[in-house]
Order: sequence, then C-alpha cells, then structure tokens
Amino acid sequence: MKRLIAVAVLVCVVGGAFPAALGAQRETTAGPAIKLVLLVAVDQFRADYLTRFEGEYQQGLKRLLTDGAVFTSAALEHYPTVTAVGHSTMLSGAFPSDSGIIGNDWFDRTSAASVTSVSDDTVQILGGGAPKTAASPRRMLVSTIGDELKMARRGRDAASSPKVIGVSLKDRAAILPGGRGADAAYWFDVTTGAFVSSSYYFRALPSWVSALNARKLADGYAGKSWTLAQGTPTEPHVLPKTPEAALYSAVFASPFGNDLLLTLATEALEHEQLGQRGVTDVFSVSFSSNDSVGHKYGPDSPEVRDISVKTDATIGELLQAVDRRVGLAHTLVMFTSDHGVAPLPETMIEHRMSGGRTDGPSLFDPIEKALQARFGSGKWILATAGTSPYLNYALIAKKKLDPAEVRRVAAEAAAGAAGGHVARVYTRDQL
Repeated sequence: MKRLIAVAVLVCVVGGAFPAALGAQRETTAGPAIKLVLLVAVDQFRADYLTRFEGEYQQGLKRLLTDGAVFTSAALEHYPTVTAVGHSTMLSGAFPSDSGIIGNDWFDRTSAASVTSVSDDTVQILGGGAPKTAASPRRMLVSTIGDELKMARRGRDAASSPKVIGVSLKDRAAILPGGRGADAAYWFDVTTGAFVSSSYYFRALPSWVSALNARKLADGYAGKSWTLAQGTPTEPHVLPKTPEAALYSAVFASPFGNDLLLTLATEALEHEQLGQRGVTDVFSVSFSSNDSVGHKYGPDSPEVRDISVKTDATIGELLQAVDRRVGLAHTLVMFTSDHGVAPLPETMIEHRMSGGRTDGPSLFDPIEKALQARFGSGKWILATAGTSPYLNYALIAKKKLDPAEVRRVAAEAAAGAAGGHVARVYTRDQL
C-alpha cells in the first residue's frame, strides 16, 4: 500500500523562508527568530482527509490549510507504513534501513525474542504500568532535528540548551520523533489511566506530570457517550462506567483520548517553558486516537469523519495555547501523518471491488508445510512480524541446506497462500 501522507507547514516568520527561519537563523538579544519547532502528527490521517472534510474544518486544520504551505507531493515511500516507522522518519528523514526502526515490532535473532521499536529492558517504567512496558529510543540508530539542535549547542549550560520533548498516547509515537537525545517523552498507560515515561530520561516523573496524573482525568470519562455531530454511528458509543483498564482503552479509542493528550501538551508548554527560554525548543505532539477509530470503523465511516472534524478543533486549541505562550510568529508548525489506511474489505465488496480478509495461519502455515515436505520435519519458522516470517537458520545449517534454496521454496509457498490475497513475495536475496 502506498504511503499516504500530507504535510502542511505554517511559517509565520518575518522575512522567513524555511532555511532562513530555522537552519540559518541569527540570534538577537531577544533570542532566536524561531523559538519553537512544533510537530503535530495525527496517526492514520489520510492525505485526502484534508480536502474531503475541508468544508467542516473551522479551526486548526483550516488555519494550516489557509495560512500555511501545503506540500502535496511530500510522500516518503518506505515500507512498512506503520506507526513506528512513520514517526521515526518524520524528524529524521531516515528510512528503516538506516534508522533501524523496521516496524512496530520484529523478531530479534540475537535475543531470540520478539521486540518492539521502543522496548528496552534496561530501563524502568515511571508513573505506573507493567515493567515490561518500559521503553526508550535506543533502537533508533540515526539523529533527529532535535538531536542535531542539541549537538549544535553542546557545551552550553542547561538553561541555553534546546529542550526536546515528545507526547502521545502511544509510546513509540512519543519517543521516536524526539530521538535519542530528547529530554523527555510521555505516553498513556491504558492499564492505569496515567501518563508515564521511563528512566531513560530521568529518575522520577517531573512533579507537574505527577500532579496531572493525580487529577485522574481519564476517570472523568466513565459512562460518557461519544456523540457524533453528523451521521448515524456504526454502533452506540458509551464508555464503561468503572475506572479501570476497559475504560482507559475506550478513552484511547475515541476523541476523548485526543482531549487527554491536548491537556498533557498544554501542561508541558507551561511547565517546561517550551519556546519561552530564549532558545529554539522542539515539541512533538502526536494524536493517536484517530488510528484506533480508523482501524475499527474504516476510513469511510461516520466515526472517522467525526473524529477528523473534532481533531481540527483540538489542533486549533493547541495552536492557541502556543500562540499565547510563544507566539505563532516565532513558531515553525509542521503537520503530518505517519500513514494512511485502506478501505475496509467489506466496503470494497459492497462497491463490487476486490477485497477480503485473511489471517496469520493462512499465510504462514502453507510455508511451514512446504518446507517440511521438501526438507523434512522441524520448526522452520521461528517467529513472524506482520507479513514477514523469520526462518530457522540454525535448522537450515544443521541440515546442511542452501539458505537461498530454502527461501525460494518458502516464497513459492507464500505466493499461493492466504486464498490468493498475496500479490508479491520478496526473499532476502531479492531485497
């Protein structure tokens, strides 16, 4: 699937082309011309949503589309088009082969375990949640804009060093845009309803984050209904009444999750004094709830239309908060998405188009059976990630087989698997 991405940039700088505004700006006694670099990302926000619902946008997105520069050919053609890869690319420009972020998760042959793009067992989770959810940017192998700004001012005192902070409901969306040198990343823990971080950044949560968590904002959505401004909902949207994991997951998967993130973002602006310290700071804000809604209901649903319009209002509030504290004349705003989404197969079939659903066993079982039939018994696939099988090279070596031949047989089996839904198969040799 081709990556669908749109970038709208709002540059309100006196005399300001982008290179002059950020890359070659000169400091004055009042500080840099650009005081804040603000990345606003909306997970799974397809490029066509900018025009498809444009007539209903009245605030943030309307302001970006009206006053900003809209780059309609800004697609980054990497694979896979998933959250981690998209967010690792936004402020680094690096594709997976360079960044090391090759998916949301994958099988790590060194540890013989499945890992995520940000999992890190050397750090601790801060603020709540299970220990296994601790995360960091250590798997990212390249620098981001924030990293480069920090390194350009190395040797300065902490007060004059850029701050780089990322926030999101998802850990990978909060962590990866900021890079390895970020000062902080905060994300939402659906088991506790709290915003958390990790010891990669500091020993304990800042007091303002702990105070925000003490307000238990997610609990306030118990029993609340998500009402659509237009259209008939696919199903009733009434959130659980008990403050527990089921409620927090439901908040995540509704426009209320974006509201929670807006609160965190405005608190970070105030307490971290982002863009208000006479130095250029970087702030990444990634709204995740749209992704959950899109996956469940599809891009043609009234729910996606509603959350898109509500996101316009949410981004408008964020821009107003930045304007009050920093001034949009001193802020470089970038709006983008990590990936798009395909229509639901059921919707395609309704329109007499090809489509259907498949699952992991229907894709990988034929590969396993073909390898056993050709080369003998054994566990030929160690693990899978997305549509990628990880072959057992220890078994291949034990049987003294040619790995390229094993891959060829596996590819042939995959090409005919999943009820004809496989369009192309690539082996390691071809790649």
